[in-house]
Amino acid sequence: MKKVVLLSVLSVITFCVCVWIFYSLNLERFEEKIKIARGTLRSAVDFIAKTLDNDFGQSSIYRAILNNDQIYIDKKFNEIKTRYPVIDQIYFESLDVEKLISEQYVVVFQDKIRLLFKIHDASDYLPNEAIVVLIDTKLLLELLGLVDIVVCEEGKFVLIDSIKCNPKKDFLSLSEFVISGIFSVLATVLFELVTTIRMVRVERILRNELLKKNTFQDALLEFTKLVLNGRIHDASQYILQKAVELVPGAQAGSLLMKKGDVFVFTNVYGYDQKIVGNLFFRPEELAQGQDGKVKIIKNLHKINEELLNSEKRDFLYSEGRVNQIKVLLSIPVIVKNDTIAFFNLDNFEDENAFTQESIEVAELFAGQVGLLFERIKLEEELEEQRRIMEYYSYHDPLTGLANRRLLEEFAEKIFSLARRTNRSACLLFMDLHKFKQVNDKFGHSVGDQLLKMIALRIQKSIRENDIVARLGGDEFVFLLSNFSTEEITTFTKRLLKVIQEPLVVENNVFSISANFGIAFYPTDGDNLETLLRNADMALYFSKKRSESFAFYSRLSRDQM
Repeated sequence: MKKVVLLSVLSVITFCVCVWIFYSLNLERFEEKIKIARGTLRSAVDFIAKTLDNDFGQSSIYRAILNNDQIYIDKKFNEIKTRYPVIDQIYFESLDVEKLISEQYVVVFQDKIRLLFKIHDASDYLPNEAIVVLIDTKLLLELLGLVDIVVCEEGKFVLIDSIKCNPKKDFLSLSEFVISGIFSVLATVLFELVTTIRMVRVERILRNELLKKNTFQDALLEFTKLVLNGRIHDASQYILQKAVELVPGAQAGSLLMKKGDVFVFTNVYGYDQKIVGNLFFRPEELAQGQDGKVKIIKNLHKINEELLNSEKRDFLYSEGRVNQIKVLLSIPVIVKNDTIAFFNLDNFEDENAFTQESIEVAELFAGQVGLLFERIKLEEELEEQRRIMEYYSYHDPLTGLANRRLLEEFAEKIFSLARRTNRSACLLFMDLHKFKQVNDKFGHSVGDQLLKMIALRIQKSIRENDIVARLGGDEFVFLLSNFSTEEITTFTKRLLKVIQEPLVVENNVFSISANFGIAFYPTDGDNLETLLRNADMALYFSKKRSESFAFYSRLSRDQM
């Protein structure tokens, strides 16, 4: 009897010790998992926060808020919520200055993560006003694969590094283990031993995968930041190189970019540069297809044999390493439902080099690069619009000649040079003779075509260091440096002959003439306005006397 009691007590004690060991192991494993989960959540929130900070730091949003452009603000906020489904709400909030010192704060609730952003552009920010972004915590955790983790409720503002996580389920209590063990000590011990060994192996694998994902996300964030900040000279080449480095199994790669209706090799890594820009493919010639999916292609050479003509195939395979490709991983880049590029990653040694892990990494890469390319394309379009706007701020939109603003800036330079070198400058005020009658009879469309043709002629008649501007209507102003009276007379007569040569518009032949008023700097005026006024006076006199041109300096006081 005593032996049975002793064995029972010993069994209970042994089981209690085992339960304690298992509890300690579970606690240690969970703390490690929480640590990794916290890092993953922090990285995800940090990635979203930094990406959104780039968006909210755009001058366009800053100006829209200053101008109370609610339509543009709503459109921008909807674009952000579409891009990040985890975002639940975006709205404005007034805060005191102390809470706007850093770029963003985070406050964590049971079901929301609250991000706070300053409203700023490159040089300034709005005081006492911020953008608040609410992230659906549950959805974010599910997307990160942390289905057994919840974020605890906090009631104060904390930094991102202070975000804390708790398990959805509590540990089984020690008493429950003991009560269960009273009925099945051996079964519980054996089960826990087997389960523990299995869980340790699984968790080691999961931990390694989480660490890889964190490393990859950090790399994506880093090169995204470098590209968006303009620190990379050749962004496409840099991104291709990073794809080869980050995707498991890749040894070399190439980039096919869409140019019109074809795809062209724009960048290669690990290959001869001679194929860059010299080989294009129509969509139906692509081994990658057009379904927009990341795919592994093992029979590349057979597909090329079927889809490419001999000339294109010979040129492609003239790059020695192409025929050594064992397997290709195709990564499409999609912007606004249109495939604009393919990253082709190659392996020369093993046709099974690319695994499911490679595909998962490639899909993450494709999504991020798609956003990058969309952002780069938008910035290129904005830069082109800025360049066009800047051009038309200095040029006449009809003729392409300089406008009054450019004339004024050019005049300052010419007059400054004339003062330093003790030389003169000459201003010609030209008016087309009876041009209003052409507009009245043939219409402004014909008149505009004539003005453009005349502008081209007179532009070719001046030197590179001189300027001709259209002030409006049929009035033109020439600003010429270092001309004597005799030289300007010769120039004016030659210019008049050029203008008077017949012009044909819509089967009508026109012979246009002109009148000129001439004034010299500094004798007839020491600034542009004075010279324009005096040259215009001389022009008026030349029309009145039916002469081609007149010098202001030769007008009598009565004529003035």
